[in-house]
Amino acid sequence: MKTTFLSALMLRGLVVGVALAGLFGCRGEPSSKPPVHLNPNMDTQDKYKPYRTSAFFEDGRAMRTPPANTVPYGRVAAEGFQDPMMLGADDALHLGYASIGADGQPQWVETIPLEPSMAMLERGQQRYGIYCAPCHDNAGGGKGPVTMRDWPLPIPSYHEDRLRQMSVGEIYKAITYGVNNNNMPSYAQQIGVADRWAIVAYVRALQLSQQMLAGQ
Repeated sequence: MKTTFLSALMLRGLVVGVALAGLFGCRGEPSSKPPVHLNPNMDTQDKYKPYRTSAFFEDGRAMRTPPANTVPYGRVAAEGFQDPMMLGADDALHLGYASIGADGQPQWVETIPLEPSMAMLERGQQRYGIYCAPCHDNAGGGKGPVTMRDWPLPIPSYHEDRLRQMSVGEIYKAITYGVNNNNMPSYAQQIGVADRWAIVAYVRALQLSQQMLAGQ
């Protein structure tokens, strides 16, 4: 019994000693020496950063002027939109507008910047059936299958006057960047540029066909 008591007492003393050593041994002292870097190349890498100097270029600048006729990856377009897939220099094709107006707003294109064809419409119908019909239904009336599952947000019909008067550039923008984030997500990752315009062409065809059926 005495041996067990002494062992417990020694163990408790050892624990207290380790705790005190950790408490007072880690206080350290101020030092003018630089900290120890076990892997210094993670802190100082051989790469250029904005506004740094460079001994390689004659003007001593690390930042270089982009070559002519190049477009930076992920360029931010008007209204803060950014298309991660946009690498071309044709704004009308990739952004849906070709210029900015005096009011600072994009001048959305009124005609599709691709050669129209029956193949484009057929492709647009196929892509529409995959990505758009679940919400907007096959006729564009906004009564797709998702509305049967207590979908909380209203889905507009393509045949409302507001959407009939919308330019093709604005419809392309909605596919590319989404609408109000919560209403409709961006499909830039899922749908390529040419297919987006094919869908736009098919939506216009739906609008015209429904107008004719309604005798408008």
